[in-house]
Amino acid sequence: MASLATHFFDGGEGMYPILVCSIVMLAAGLLAISRLWAPRPDAERMLAEIERALARGDVDGAILVALASDRAAGRIALAGLRESLHRAGRAEAALASALSAELPALRVGQSALRATTQLATLLGLLGTVTGLRVGFSCMAPSDEYSRASALAHGISDALNCNAFGLFVSTLSLALAWITHARGEMLRAELELVARGVANRIRAHHVDLRWLGQRPELERPTYRVAA
Repeated sequence: MASLATHFFDGGEGMYPILVCSIVMLAAGLLAISRLWAPRPDAERMLAEIERALARGDVDGAILVALASDRAAGRIALAGLRESLHRAGRAEAALASALSAELPALRVGQSALRATTQLATLLGLLGTVTGLRVGFSCMAPSDEYSRASALAHGISDALNCNAFGLFVSTLSLALAWITHARGEMLRAELELVARGVANRIRAHHVDLRWLGQRPELERPTYRVAA
């Protein structure tokens, strides 16, 4: 720990902006991990329970299944089930709208992680250039020892700053990749829920009952007298 502190302070003033980037990176990474790895319901099990309820025409039971989950999958299913007695297009539109509302939560923290990946690298390079400039600008004294000491100090600042910037950038890139992969997996799961609920509503539409009401007909049916 003392060695790390020594390297940090040897890096000069350029280390502090990179330190701010590292704090932002950790905050964004922890937020993303807490959201994306939160406990979630089993989507396939929820769809199976909704399927059994809708097969009986029991929209109330299907809604209770969706309400039992206070997560994104349950909210999407609930949006479609509430429109299940209307025409199929209306239920599908409600599902698509609910899905769109849930997707931004899957990208939480990723913009900040991408930004810190680039900023940490650039700030490390800036610290490198600054450290070398300071080292070479201090070569005016005639004493060879003083010139060598000033140059070594400048190179030390440059290398420490560059190494810290690359470390923060690499860690930020890794977190961005991991959270993006997890977000894409959850997105596919939510899309599966939306399609599954829509297909089940369409398959059992004529048999559905909710609070004693029957579903709307897709088109008027008339019998023409012979």
